[in-house]
Amino acid sequence: MAAWMVDMMREALELLSAPADDQLAFLTRQDLHVDDLALTFEDAWVPMQPLIDSFGLGGATKDALAAVDRQLAEMARRGKDWDEAALTRSADWARLRELAHAALGGLPAA
Repeated sequence: MAAWMVDMMREALELLSAPADDQLAFLTRQDLHVDDLALTFEDAWVPMQPLIDSFGLGGATKDALAAVDRQLAEMARRGKDWDEAALTRSADWARLRELAHAALGGLPAA
């Protein structure tokens, strides 16, 4: 198992599950945009997905990761919710935080 992939995913999920104020603070510190939050997940998910069975994750965790991916894809498809106001008020972002929290709980401890 590539531990770096799990670590990268954990970091992405920690960021996606964080409260909006913490996400905004991160974006400000790093001089990033709201869509960069989604890219942190994509950067972890793309290399991890084809090898998902080698990580020893339970079915519920795999499903939770896929749910995060679907939520982000749906948000991207609609093309809204990618500004700071949406990050703090959007039901889509609230749902994404819940999904990311569920997926995070299924990853092995660091």
